Amino acid sequence: VYSEFGQLWIFGEESSEIFYNSGVANNVFQRVSGGTLDVGCIAPHSVVALDNGFFWLSNDKTVRRASSPNSQVVSPPQIVAIFEQYETVSDAVGIGYILGGKAFYELTFPSANATWLYEISTGNWVRLSSYQEYNDMDGRHRTNCICRFDNIIIAGDYENGSIYQLDHDTYT
Repeated sequence: VYSEFGQLWIFGEESSEIFYNSGVANNVFQRVSGGTLDVGCIAPHSVVALDNGFFWLSNDKTVRRASSPNSQVVSPPQIVAIFEQYETVSDAVGIGYILGGKAFYELTFPSANATWLYEISTGNWVRLSSYQEYNDMDGRHRTNCICRFDNIIIAGDYENGSIYQLDHDTYT
């Protein structure tokens, strides 16, 4: 269940329904007319509010954006093809942030050891990675969670529990 735009979005594995607060005493929440989507959410932790809408990984392995009772696919076929190669996608974790005046949706697939970043203003996707000493290769990005504090972005490291300041001009 996700609340946005004064509505409740209820995600199932294969479909979604949208409800609103009707104010009716015995039936407070009623379905929005046409508020049924034939697409669900395969990764519950992928849902993120950002840029006057929200994003999630749907059951067809596309990333979707909703800013009204409708959704649109924001992941191109090339990205979807990569996601389809991952054995497990239900563990995907989404985070959203604004850095350098640009909004980003970051999606990490822990089982696949991969992280993808979507820049909302351009529609561009890039793969993010961090060097992993234990296996001497690049893997998923270290950021696992994020928050804004005192006008800075703080990111939590999935591997060692450290916290860092996320900065557009810092690469280590």
